Amino acid sequence: MLFHAVGQSYRDRSHFDSQVVLEEGSSRPHALKSGWLNRTLQTTGGEGLSVSSETLLILQGTGPHFNWQPEPKFAAKLSFQSQVLEMLEGDPALATALAEGLRVREMAQVSSMSAKGNTIQQTLKGMAKLLRVPEGPEIAALDLGGWDTHSRQGRESGRFARVFSELSRGVATLRTELGSTWQDTVVACVTEFGRTERLNGSGSTDHGTASAAFLFGGGIRGGRVLADWPGLADHDLYEGRDLRPTLDVVAVLKGVLHEHLHLTEPQLAEVFPAHRALAPQLEILS
Repeated sequence: MLFHAVGQSYRDRSHFDSQVVLEEGSSRPHALKSGWLNRTLQTTGGEGLSVSSETLLILQGTGPHFNWQPEPKFAAKLSFQSQVLEMLEGDPALATALAEGLRVREMAQVSSMSAKGNTIQQTLKGMAKLLRVPEGPEIAALDLGGWDTHSRQGRESGRFARVFSELSRGVATLRTELGSTWQDTVVACVTEFGRTERLNGSGSTDHGTASAAFLFGGGIRGGRVLADWPGLADHDLYEGRDLRPTLDVVAVLKGVLHEHLHLTEPQLAEVFPAHRALAPQLEILS
């Protein structure tokens, strides 16, 4: 399912601030002390997975969560890890952290990365394995970079085509690796920025406003493009240069939480306190 002309209520052109607003689920940067997915976990009681070395902002907060990413090529052997764990018996904090890491490592069951391996595909395979196990996380978050094309963006080939192909292969990998769990999964692909309507002098469309959001999953009512299309005539553009947003991305996210995780209106208000009056986008699931 594709939603077009999607944007945020925050319209400044800073990637960093826009990313913060997207992950916080706020209306201005650094307005909240947690991410909207963590506040979701505080409501559902589930556990979250941040596929990164440090917790992504979207999962920061008091809700239960942990980090994971594939190990480097020369990861420590299990025997050495066990010895370190034994050494740390007198330090509960460090021992608990290491034990948790070993637990996650065993759940993921992904080999160390090789120098020539496709690390993104390997990461997604491990992420899928963690989501599949009964004691695994309920929600996972992954940040894919490379979309900020200031020059030589390309069309059917080039930088933008490569990252879209990478995204497509990634979703296909998740669908395969999740197996039957795919039927109970929603994958939301959203961005903090859009594209300009015209190419810049370096052949790219950078720092725009509205963009597209994608939803994938076994229960999604797919095969549809939903948009209140604003048009691309000069007088229809936002600030004379961008596709104009006609749908707030938070409405799409609210719809997913309501229909997929069954959050009520008061619970949605807790997850998105700055967007209490915004109605969720409905009829997302079959």
